[in-house]
Amino acid sequence: MFVVEKLKALADETRLKIIKELLKKERNVTQLVEKVKKSQPNVSLALNKLENAKIISKKKNGKNIIYSLKNKENIKKILELVKDE
Repeated sequence: MFVVEKLKALADETRLKIIKELLKKERNVTQLVEKVKKSQPNVSLALNKLENAKIISKKKNGKNIIYSLKNKENIKKILELVKDE
């Protein structure tokens, strides 16, 4: 069932935008808000969902929390399978 939860976590435009940004490099919430052009609360909710699904991880860097993908290669494969033609 955990696979289903991961796929559900990917099935959202904001979360997909966040994942695509995290594929490029690690980012904090402020950077993600700027990149995905969504409000900070929406980005935080999306990050929480992705973290609960074990798709992303976070680490503290001073006052910032930095988010990164747990397994970039697997995420790339999944996105390749479902990309728009």
